[in-house]
Amino acid sequence: MDPMTHAIREENQGILRLRDLVKALRQVPLHSDQSCPIVFVPGFSGWGRPLLGSFNYFGGFENLPLVLSNLGYIVIVVRIGPISTNHERACEIFAQLRRINAGGPG
Repeated sequence: MDPMTHAIREENQGILRLRDLVKALRQVPLHSDQSCPIVFVPGFSGWGRPLLGSFNYFGGFENLPLVLSNLGYIVIVVRIGPISTNHERACEIFAQLRRINAGGPG
C-alpha cells in the first residue's frame, strides 16, 4: 500500500505520529560525533524487511535506518528470531555485533 495513493485515516494516530517524527528527524541538525553506531533491535514478533513491500518495522512508511544512514550516521539493524526468548535474542544480537566489530558480515 502506497501512503501517497492510499491516505492514512485520521483514526490511525500512531502511524501518523510516526510519519511526522521521521519527517522531523530529517530537519534535526547532525550530531557532531557520528562515530557511535545506532543499533535497531526489533521487539517481540518484529520483522526485518518491509512488510508487504511498503511498511517498515522501523519507521512505518518511511525507512528510519535509511534516513539516519543518509544523514551520515552508522546504522546497524540486527536480525533476530521474532519469537525467541530474551536470552536467545541477546545471544543473537551479541554474535552479530561481534562479527561486525571484527570486520565480518553482520
